[in-house]
Amino acid sequence: MEQISYPVRMVSVACFLWTILNPTPSCRALADPLTNPSKLLYQKLMDDYGSPAIRPVVNLSHPTVGSHRLLISQIIDFDEPLQTLTLSSWQRMDWRDEFLVWDPKNYSDVTKLEIPEAIIWKPDIQLYENVNKEFLRLSETKLLVDHEGYVTWYAPMISTSSCRVNVRYFPFDTQKCNLSFSSWVYTMDQMKLYLSNKTEATQNIFMGNGVWNLAKVLRTQKFHKYDCCPAQYMSVVYTIVLTRTYAFYLFNMIIPSITLCLTNTLVYLIPPESGEKVQFAVSNLLASILFQQLIATTMPPLGDELPLLGIFFLFMVMCSCFSIAFSILSLQLYNKKGEKPVPACLRKLILLSHPVAHRRLLHRVSTMRAMRLSHNGQSEHKSDNTSSASKEDADVEETQINKSDVDNENNAELESQTKTKEKRTLQSNGRRRQSASFKRDVVIEEWRLLARVVDKMVFTLVLILTCAVLLSLILEFLNKKE
Repeated sequence: MEQISYPVRMVSVACFLWTILNPTPSCRALADPLTNPSKLLYQKLMDDYGSPAIRPVVNLSHPTVGSHRLLISQIIDFDEPLQTLTLSSWQRMDWRDEFLVWDPKNYSDVTKLEIPEAIIWKPDIQLYENVNKEFLRLSETKLLVDHEGYVTWYAPMISTSSCRVNVRYFPFDTQKCNLSFSSWVYTMDQMKLYLSNKTEATQNIFMGNGVWNLAKVLRTQKFHKYDCCPAQYMSVVYTIVLTRTYAFYLFNMIIPSITLCLTNTLVYLIPPESGEKVQFAVSNLLASILFQQLIATTMPPLGDELPLLGIFFLFMVMCSCFSIAFSILSLQLYNKKGEKPVPACLRKLILLSHPVAHRRLLHRVSTMRAMRLSHNGQSEHKSDNTSSASKEDADVEETQINKSDVDNENNAELESQTKTKEKRTLQSNGRRRQSASFKRDVVIEEWRLLARVVDKMVFTLVLILTCAVLLSLILEFLNKKE
């Protein structure tokens, strides 16, 4: 064992004698070189501290003054349907404990001490928007105490709070979530909580999660008065402003839906005789419903606020349903059998909108009429020649028969006249049938032309309406309030 030097032994003897007369902790520490002054200080403070449930002030009429600081580290989860926000953050609290004061000169100039957080008084600061049964989940970290009694508590924290989601401008939305911290028991007369003015209160540790970006954090001081208690409570409120990263939704949802909406207008350009109008319209309807359901699963069921994108998808579904109904109506017009003529107002619509097509129809109909009339004229000429020849043959035969047979001659004439009348009746009925068939063909062509005209008109109207809705939504997104 090493020999203790003579000066050290003299100092030890002097301190030993001084300890007997005036036993202070500093001399005891010097008397025993193996004793830690921080340990002696800790033991002394804990022996004199008392219960940690009592507010650490000498005069209970004086309030405990504290400060609070919160740094957002990471967004763990933002459940929009449930409207809950789970954050990982760093919390710092400062207050003065009048029971933890000492003179550094008596303890080898020890000015700071680490104390476990469970054995001294701490402010009962709670998160008012908390929705977790465990309240705040704080890590068990030690408290830093200086010789003047100022306590600093750094604690990593995980909190789950309620956050009302505003889905009006989804997915270009900005969400604002409030985190209110205040004492649960102590009123303003007992504890005053202020915002920390330290330089480290800037938000510079945030780690993005690919969906949400931290735009800014607003800090405000508020005073609350509740019905239960006459005194006021002080609180600090952090308003977290989050902006959504919209690139994923833009390329996977918005652009395809706009393309589908414009494609839906092409239903009216498909010719009715193709037989694909209804099938194409139904396919667009199913795709629109799919996009609408995809949006509905990502948004909370709020009844007082409708998202603009949801309104646009509803417009798409309505346009698809209208295109199906109108396609059926167009096919019905196109397949008219010609029993009823086109109403005069609709015929005027054809003349006003498509005069060239109507003139072509009339020219084609007149050509068909001329061809049929020429065919009928040739048929009548042949029938007249046949009747005149039969009359001449009958006259020759009559000269050869016996003139005495008058009754037979009269019967032959009557029979010839009857046959002539029957032929003329058949020819007249044939002309009537041809005329009726001709008129029916004209009516059928007019109905078909009307179906094409209405298709083009509705296509123009729907296209203009779709572009107007898209333009209004874009302007609404650009002019949204922050």
